[in-house]
Amino acid sequence: MVSILLSLEHVGAAYGATAFIFVFQLFYGVDWLPVPWFYPAEINTTRVRTKMQAIASGWNWMAVFAVVKITPIAFANIGWKTFIIFAVLNAAFIPIVYCFYPETKGLELEDIPLLFAKGELQGVS
Repeated sequence: MVSILLSLEHVGAAYGATAFIFVFQLFYGVDWLPVPWFYPAEINTTRVRTKMQAIASGWNWMAVFAVVKITPIAFANIGWKTFIIFAVLNAAFIPIVYCFYPETKGLELEDIPLLFAKGELQGVS
């Protein structure tokens, strides 16, 4: 995206795009990036932790692959509206995470499976 903007006559847009890529990476790395890597390792028992981590990593990489393949096609067909699709999808995950991902802060790894053992989530965000 930056290379496309650099080839245009609007140099300010290229600088803006470059700045926002760094801002995005800053917030994404602090916020969402660790979730598929750390959360499965925290919520699963030691008996299935490595298997579930492998499944979570696999799904994460499949999703990344799909985004990489779909995004150029979407930009070619609907242009900037592609960002709206990603914004809506990200916003849709806010209630999902809030309602279904229990907070594990301050819990020992051995205590986390107890959140799920009772058949209902206790201590959801």
